[in-house]
Amino acid sequence: MNSEFEKKLMEQPLRAAPPEWRAQVLREARVTAVQQAEPVTGWRSWLWPAPKAWAALAVCWLVLLAANTINQPVPVALAGRADTRALQTALAEKRRAIQDVDVVVANHAQPVMPRPRPGASSWLREEKGVLPC
Repeated sequence: MNSEFEKKLMEQPLRAAPPEWRAQVLREARVTAVQQAEPVTGWRSWLWPAPKAWAALAVCWLVLLAANTINQPVPVALAGRADTRALQTALAEKRRAIQDVDVVVANHAQPVMPRPRPGASSWLREEKGVLPC
């Protein structure tokens, strides 16, 4: 598997990395070590395993909340005077109809129950065990 290119690479002398690269790599390694050493507490402990997933979920909830707020029906107070007048007219008609029914019921006499004829149903009362008073 040794090709000519690999042989040439093996013959090249190794050069040292520039000192500024070494300082930068060490600085980033220290920052990463400090960040990993800090314990995750509070609300961060809930979000830490997948912060991007939680952020995406929060965005979805905000979109749903905005869509729900936009699609709310207009309150009756803001619907306009024409609707208010129509509601008042309908309510007045309903009140008049209820009053008319109350008047008819008040004027209507109680129904009279028919009395049995004197001899026609006496046998039925005796058979059922009902005695005349």
